[in-house]
Amino acid sequence: MNGTLVEWDSAAAAFEQAVREAAQAKVAWERYAARKRILLKAEAAGEGEKLTVPDLNARILADDEDGLYEAAEVSDALVTGLRKRLDLFAAQADACRSEIASERRRQEAWESSPSVPSARDVPGGFR
Repeated sequence: MNGTLVEWDSAAAAFEQAVREAAQAKVAWERYAARKRILLKAEAAGEGEKLTVPDLNARILADDEDGLYEAAEVSDALVTGLRKRLDLFAAQADACRSEIASERRRQEAWESSPSVPSARDVPGGFR
């Protein structure tokens, strides 16, 4: 159980870090795409060309030399994977809680059974 808790802790810390990095990657990509969209529209307007949204998006992706879009997508995938790992830990914890509660109920039922002697039923008590 302790090993699972340590793994859960490290996965939670990794998840928090991944969420921060994913947010930063998404912001970097969106800033780049917005600036590039403005530049491409101005350039197309200067040449009298009309760009469609798919063409504009394709050019923005093609000009992404720093891999900002890919970094944002990879970060998002990492967050999704870590979230699934945390969900697995939560399911394991729920199963453990259920097992403990079931064992507790069995123990209470056994102790309250009339066939189980109590200390007051045995002369001199249990020793």
